Amino acid sequence: MRKSKFVYILGALVVFVLLLMCALTYSLVQAKGESPEKPRFDLPNDVPWDKIPWQDFPDDFPYDEVPWDQLPDDMPWEKVPWEDVPWEELPDNYPWEDIPWDDLPDDFDWGSVTCTHRFGDWETYIAATCMSPGVALRRCDKCKFVVMSTIPATGEHVYEDEWQRTADPTCGRSGWEYRTCVQCHLVRETRELKPTGEHVFDQSGRCSACDMQQLTVRSASASKEYDGAPLYDMGYDVLYGSLPEGHKIQVYSFATLETVGSIANTFMVKILDSDGNDITHGYQITLEYGTLTMTQRQLTITTGSLTAVYNGSALVCHEYTQIGLLQGDEIKIEFTAQLTERGTCANVATVRIMRNGVDVTANYSIAFVFGTLTLR
Repeated sequence: MRKSKFVYILGALVVFVLLLMCALTYSLVQAKGESPEKPRFDLPNDVPWDKIPWQDFPDDFPYDEVPWDQLPDDMPWEKVPWEDVPWEELPDNYPWEDIPWDDLPDDFDWGSVTCTHRFGDWETYIAATCMSPGVALRRCDKCKFVVMSTIPATGEHVYEDEWQRTADPTCGRSGWEYRTCVQCHLVRETRELKPTGEHVFDQSGRCSACDMQQLTVRSASASKEYDGAPLYDMGYDVLYGSLPEGHKIQVYSFATLETVGSIANTFMVKILDSDGNDITHGYQITLEYGTLTMTQRQLTITTGSLTAVYNGSALVCHEYTQIGLLQGDEIKIEFTAQLTERGTCANVATVRIMRNGVDVTANYSIAFVFGTLTLR
């Protein structure tokens, strides 16, 4: 609306320039004896002369060059602001007859048209958003004339602070959240929530999210006295959880104890389906270990006794008896006692027990009964 008013006003003002140009052209043509290059302009009959601010005309306006014969008798020339009309910007053939002069308001601000504008800084009138352009404007400090400009859409969405959950993460599945652009309310930003890795089991030990089944399996405990053979026990019990029909437990790699002492009866477990496929990954298995204990075997060694008359030689006796030695084990005995003077001493000896070249002495609890050596 602002632009059209400006055109109407310029039309009213520039008409005088055209008339002046017509007059000058006519004078030149007459002087040269030639016809004008452009047809003479016909001023419309309904020009609203009374609305033009003639009071701003300059004192030295060249009235003698105006084609008076084409103007109305009551035209108030003294009110036309000639010095402010932008003559150089108006075309010679402007269609003044097409301007709706009757639509020009009575209180039209002629100063805004003829003002030499002095604009201030651009101000945002309507802010641009992610998808919609905005409007900026600046005003003339003198006449308050406004110029508007388009601010391009930012292309950047502004998201609300709170995330909305669409799917909760579970033990093995990602969750999702989103938040919406507060400007266009169309575009969503999403983000993935990593799986928790934590199962939620019911009373039967089954995870409601992934059907993971809890199982607690314990191996058997066993003990024995050393008998030359390894100790193992492949028994086990399912302490918690259950298997669907067709599934079975395969237990393997049980521990073996070959020497006196105690160890955990470690083992491994697989879960197989009815076709023998390994489906252990579908179970959360807790292994509890029994204990394998091997105790020492009782062995009694009795060294021999000997009495002799002193003859100057040392008295020794390498005889012994044993009770409790396992078949396959071999006694390595070393007598350390000898008697070289008249008197009596114990027939002391030391022992090692070997089995297939391996020292298994620690597997025995050895009791010694020493004989005596006597010289008279």
